[in-house]
Amino acid sequence: MEFLSVCVYVLGLVVVVVSGQENDDVPRIPKCCPLGQSIIPQLGCVEKNLTFVPEFKDTEPKIVDLVIGDRCKYGKYRLEPSKDSMDEFYLLPTGYLKLPFHEESELSPDEYCLESFEEPDGTTKVLPLLCFPPPPPDRYWNDFGIKLFRIGCLISIPFLIITMAIYLLIEELRTIHGKILICYSSCLAIAYASLSYVQFEGDTLAQNACISIAFLIQFFFVSSFFWLNVMCFHTWRAMTRSEVFAKKSTSCKRTFFWYSVYGWGCPFVILAISLIMDLTPTIPTSYIIKPNVGLETCWFKDDTAKLSYFYGPISVLLVANVVFFLLTIWYMHVNYKKGPLNNMRDVAIQIMINKRKQIFIESVLLFCAMGLNWVLEVISWLVTSSQYQDTVPQLWIFIDTFNTLHGIIVFLVFVVRDSKVRKLALEKFCFRSQYRSVERHDPQNSNFV
Repeated sequence: MEFLSVCVYVLGLVVVVVSGQENDDVPRIPKCCPLGQSIIPQLGCVEKNLTFVPEFKDTEPKIVDLVIGDRCKYGKYRLEPSKDSMDEFYLLPTGYLKLPFHEESELSPDEYCLESFEEPDGTTKVLPLLCFPPPPPDRYWNDFGIKLFRIGCLISIPFLIITMAIYLLIEELRTIHGKILICYSSCLAIAYASLSYVQFEGDTLAQNACISIAFLIQFFFVSSFFWLNVMCFHTWRAMTRSEVFAKKSTSCKRTFFWYSVYGWGCPFVILAISLIMDLTPTIPTSYIIKPNVGLETCWFKDDTAKLSYFYGPISVLLVANVVFFLLTIWYMHVNYKKGPLNNMRDVAIQIMINKRKQIFIESVLLFCAMGLNWVLEVISWLVTSSQYQDTVPQLWIFIDTFNTLHGIIVFLVFVVRDSKVRKLALEKFCFRSQYRSVERHDPQNSNFV
């Protein structure tokens, strides 16, 4: 089910890309107020029957895409070249605004809007209103948050590496569940390492290096969510299937192969679409879902691009994970009821059920730690503006810092909390003589997943 939802999302994105490319040559012209209205100081948009005919420099386009609405979050001011020659402007055929005497000599349609104004002599003139830039953030909280973010990333990496090493080097833990955890931990470790590098070297990175690392971060973070989704699906499948004892090795290998195709393949498709959209020179930078990676920071420039290539896929996967957990809880409520243990097979079945419940609890803990926090971040990103982020910097510092500590959470949930894993790890790496090996034929330790 989650595979279909992700495919629908990716196909929808491709449709948007293909359909959007057909209109790349049509310039977007922003108008501040709806048609038939104009701006009056202190009143805003009011009914006023003024003609709206913008004058273009050089060549006037045959067709324009008129975008209605105020796009300025922090207010705007009007240019008046008749009063101040420094306010001279030219409306280019591409929809961009040329400002010869301003620091930013060219503005995109997202940074200004046009409106008709009545001149003292009774004529109508179309003038631009430029958006004010966002206010500078509180430097203390901004610097403090960056330092905490760097520390959190560096702390998580060794815990993720330790978790990978334990599940990779101990044969009893190399089940399908263990391999999924290894893939998940490796994705987070590489993503955090790349983030740390950008945090320390971002100001000195060349643009090509900045773009490469940004796409690396995108791929491995998105991959980590796909592998978390695989873990949730596998947990649901293990809890609801009728088999009790281990399947054949060939069946397990085939299952993990298809998990790998999904866990690595879907993020690769999203990365490929991102690269095509960003690196194709015929797609203008003004296109609504062009990533524009590296133009301002080592990340996507616009919110629409972030939604299309990062927050969108993550949101779909988080919803799918919630569905799997609800289905698993319902199945456990209906089918997992304790009864009399009449023979050894009943005992073995009960032990398997308890083990499955243990894995389900581990998956729930991991999802609550990672999933719910990302849900909060996605919701905050959708319903709030950067203005809100600047007014409550402590909230964003807490969310971002907590997001970097998942390495510790993974280690606590899958190593420290699990007595079997803890005992095997101590036996393998620390005090071999003080611990007996876990019985391989103990039904509770059977590698059924």
